[in-house]
Amino acid sequence: MDLYQQKTSREPRLRALSLSGGTRQTSLRLDGITWSAIDLLAARQGIRWQDWATRIIDANSQTGNMAGELRQAVIEELLDATIGHESSVVTLPEHHAILGASYHRVHDQVLDTALIGASVLHRDDSFVSFSVIVGGLDGDAPKPFLCIQNRLQGEPHLLAVVENFGGGSDA
Repeated sequence: MDLYQQKTSREPRLRALSLSGGTRQTSLRLDGITWSAIDLLAARQGIRWQDWATRIIDANSQTGNMAGELRQAVIEELLDATIGHESSVVTLPEHHAILGASYHRVHDQVLDTALIGASVLHRDDSFVSFSVIVGGLDGDAPKPFLCIQNRLQGEPHLLAVVENFGGGSDA
């Protein structure tokens, strides 16, 4: 069996794990795909798979189903990474007259924080699945913004901020 087949195998594999600060040893049996995902998620966080798994198990110790807790955490973290629940900046391939060089893909908490103290010039809630918000982000030098607020729960919003506002154009 080559390395790819080992990593994507559905065959159960057993690994040992120390719990409770090393005072308790247990074994976990998961399929190869789940172990590969755990290895990947731990590596992305710069930690050993044992530390990642222990953190998940400790946070959910009341269920008693360690394998189920790990599988659920794998799915949640991979979905977060896939769907993009982290805020990000999207850089455009060339400068755009309205958006400039980029826009921000943000989630509820980031948007709520950005809009605290913002001057909202106009809000249009007439669309079915989104709202349009136009205004200025307050600060030492207010920056005009355009926000497309997504009404689909848990999905990202678009926030475009004109960084170099000179009274008319950011070009």
